[in-house]
Amino acid sequence: MSNLKKEIPIPKSNPDFYVHVDDTLMKELIEFRNQNKFTLLSKNGITSEYITSGSGKKTLLIFHGAMGNAETAYNRILQLQSEYKIIAPSIKGFKNLNQFFIGIDNILKEEKVETLYVYGGSFGGLMAQSYFYHAFHRIEKLILSFTFPPLPEWNWYFKLMIFIVHIVPYSLLFKILSRELLKLTKVDVNLTEEQVERVKFFKCFFTEIFKTKITKKDVLCQFKLVSDSMKLNKISFQDWTGRVLVVTSNTDSDFKYHERLKKQFPNVSDIIYENTGHLGTLIKENEFMMSFREFLLSK
Repeated sequence: MSNLKKEIPIPKSNPDFYVHVDDTLMKELIEFRNQNKFTLLSKNGITSEYITSGSGKKTLLIFHGAMGNAETAYNRILQLQSEYKIIAPSIKGFKNLNQFFIGIDNILKEEKVETLYVYGGSFGGLMAQSYFYHAFHRIEKLILSFTFPPLPEWNWYFKLMIFIVHIVPYSLLFKILSRELLKLTKVDVNLTEEQVERVKFFKCFFTEIFKTKITKKDVLCQFKLVSDSMKLNKISFQDWTGRVLVVTSNTDSDFKYHERLKKQFPNVSDIIYENTGHLGTLIKENEFMMSFREFLLSK
């Protein structure tokens, strides 16, 4: 089977989703979409979509959150592209976790990446863990934020969700899932005006992506990969010499699994924000990025 690689434009921003938002944040998104493209790579019968940017000596692989795609990582790409080569894949089109691994391996081979850093937040954090299980020997550092470990006892729940997604019309599915996911934007601290604007913009951006660029097939893919990840076999990484950073909040819904998450890996350090809920990387944007950079640069 022949291989195929092509670039396609990222669709322009739909202003209907961005009423009364910060102009600076809007300009950043528009500029990103104008200057970048999706790459479609078909290889070994699997098609992968991704965005690549930057030209640093080290490569950072970023996995996006639930109901998102490659461009969901645009702010991290903008922040880090002058320092690293960034690869952000869309988690879509995979029938199972093994296809996901092959798709990511195909991208890294195409981009001539041997060793790399990996980052994932929320759903992307679970995907980052799954890929680490598959290819930890080539990963130098792993950063996980606001996520949870493989939980075999929750596999029944995700199997039920897969069944529901199959039978529920997408219009209703969108309403249910967006309502549940937007609950994660609630926080227990007083926000500055800048933080309020960032959270408001994030809600608009998430709604645009989920409503206009995510299909029912994409939702099924993400739930299937979560279900498969729940069944990952525990293995020992004691011979691995890399490092892991875990970032969370004491009020994040997944905080109860924090210690269980850390116990999977050797050489783990963590950062726990107070009362930021699931949005600590937005609310603590400057602190998070400073810690992010320091960790990647540390020996």
